[in-house]
Amino acid sequence: MKIVSQAPMLAIFAGLLAGLAVVEMLGAVGFFAFVPMVVVGVALCSYERDAKNSWKVLAVMAVVSMICSLRIYAEFSRPDAKPVTLHDSEGVISYVRTWGKNYAAILSCETGDYVFILPPKNFKLYEGTRLKFTGVTNYFREKSGKSDFDEKKFWRARGVDARITLLDYEILPEKFSFYKLRDSLSHFLRKNLPHLTSDYLRAAWLGDRVRDLNEKHQRWGTSHLLAVSGFHVGIVILCARKFFRNKFAISALLWAYVFLTGASASAMRAALMLQVAILSKILWRPVNSVNSVSVAGVILLLKSPFYFWDIGWRLSIISALTISALLKNKSARKYLFLILNPLIVLTTFAQVTHVFGQIPLVGLFLNLFAPAFFAIAFSVASFGAMLYFLEIPFTGWLMLIINGGFMAWEKFADFAAGIMNFKLHENFLLSWLGAGVLFFVICKSFGFSQLRSFVITLALTCMSFVIFGGVAL
Repeated sequence: MKIVSQAPMLAIFAGLLAGLAVVEMLGAVGFFAFVPMVVVGVALCSYERDAKNSWKVLAVMAVVSMICSLRIYAEFSRPDAKPVTLHDSEGVISYVRTWGKNYAAILSCETGDYVFILPPKNFKLYEGTRLKFTGVTNYFREKSGKSDFDEKKFWRARGVDARITLLDYEILPEKFSFYKLRDSLSHFLRKNLPHLTSDYLRAAWLGDRVRDLNEKHQRWGTSHLLAVSGFHVGIVILCARKFFRNKFAISALLWAYVFLTGASASAMRAALMLQVAILSKILWRPVNSVNSVSVAGVILLLKSPFYFWDIGWRLSIISALTISALLKNKSARKYLFLILNPLIVLTTFAQVTHVFGQIPLVGLFLNLFAPAFFAIAFSVASFGAMLYFLEIPFTGWLMLIINGGFMAWEKFADFAAGIMNFKLHENFLLSWLGAGVLFFVICKSFGFSQLRSFVITLALTCMSFVIFGGVAL
């Protein structure tokens, strides 16, 4: 059985995903039974008569999936913290982001992590700010109306325990912290670099999503270039390999970068996937990229099952599986430049249109060369910024030239978007086709025949639309 021998974690990952999709209907006993059933079913897709020793591995996979499901269900079913009043507590602002027209901040203290929302006129707190406060914690708000947004699942995926209403607070004297380092670096970029270059480097270095920049890239269909994921992590690793030969040093730099950017779900997935590959090389084990993505996915679900409902995590996983499967297919690799972007748009179509409502078709054109442009632009801008920080002569001129490059890209992207102003909206047939394409390329990555790949694809696509309620993962 090829799945058992080449990518056993893919079956376990599939079982956990399917279980989480229906966990609220299954309950504890149903969840524990359903997950290993899916694991065995996926593994048997590659059944071969002479695969005698694979049955032992399959049994181990089923047991491992049950252990994982125990951990995941325990975290998922953990009751919300009851509202309490915190008097004269101390904490630090560990995260700040825009929240519609307001700002959201996470306050980390000894009793847990809490989120609060403030309008811009009242928001004078930044990452690394230490507070002495009195506040009342509250349950997360329930879903309301037609919106699919679930506040509890969104914030629990980010390690937040509850909402908090600050009744009173005072800002304590500054102390060095990792959060303060992030804020200081963000302030330095805003103050010293040209506006556009600063915005892009804040996105690449710190994971800051500037609202205006984010809206532009949504219009161009290139938002993935701002979200710290495999694209940015890959650039860091490629640059690190130019300066370091030691794999442990590369791993240390990898995780330092991920945590500097805020350790988003997509960044963690990419880092874990690359870490698995690095460890495989250290241990002289063959690397299966599909299995590496699955390992990363399982680890993150064990950390927090609420990642399952995070759109960034889902898109990252789907894109990574698509790319990994295509890279393992020799015939597909010949045309990768032409087919990669359309296939990723197709496999992520159901998720993107369900959450954001539409996909701008101009992205199919711009993404043919946008990744190459931004890979070079981010690398050159980062190198130039470091020289500028060291006060190397004439680097100010260099940063202006780099800023001009970003401006030229925006002019070109706006021009292209004006010509190709077409958008795709939610469509059941395209969602079905996207799910089928994902399953088919994964099947072909294992070397299945055309007939077996087609039968498996048809069966899994039908099952996924039943399990995931029409939004196939």
